[in-house]
Amino acid sequence: MDNSPLNIIEIDKSRILELKKNLHSSGLNALGEEVFHGEDSDWILFTIRSMYFRMDIEVMAQTPFPSKSALIDTLFVGDTHNEVAGAALLLFHLESTIKMDFRELVMDRLESIKVRQMNKKTLIRWELITYTLEMDNPLNRRETLRKSNQEITEDSEYFSNISTRAYFLIKKLNFRRKFRFLMFK
Repeated sequence: MDNSPLNIIEIDKSRILELKKNLHSSGLNALGEEVFHGEDSDWILFTIRSMYFRMDIEVMAQTPFPSKSALIDTLFVGDTHNEVAGAALLLFHLESTIKMDFRELVMDRLESIKVRQMNKKTLIRWELITYTLEMDNPLNRRETLRKSNQEITEDSEYFSNISTRAYFLIKKLNFRRKFRFLMFK
């Protein structure tokens, strides 16, 4: 199996069921993720609670996980909805578990393309990335324990800044949040 980010993240329910059948579960790791072992690879199964999809989404990813830059690149070059959404959901998960910081890099890339140069596929991709990563949500996702008020304020301002930039991108591109990105191919 190819270990590129495009082939080691699964969000398709039927494919996840198939992987579960063919792999041996060894229980939960310290983060509460279910660990599966195969002959050649290990997989982690975790659930993302999506505010925008209004449901829990199961994601299964082969370890070791791709690098942050590989996942961000996949957001912008993945050919299918599953590739793009899978990379976004894994980034979202890594932000909450190992505190991976990616929002500034993704927002810079989202803002870098000229609206006139966007085709329908690019517009749908931008919408998928923006909403899956909840870029327009100003909620501070960083730990607040053992931090000074100044550090908490800086973290809060960081997320507020990203969400403001995302809000203006959404307005500029006229996203309607009607989940048309589910049709991404």
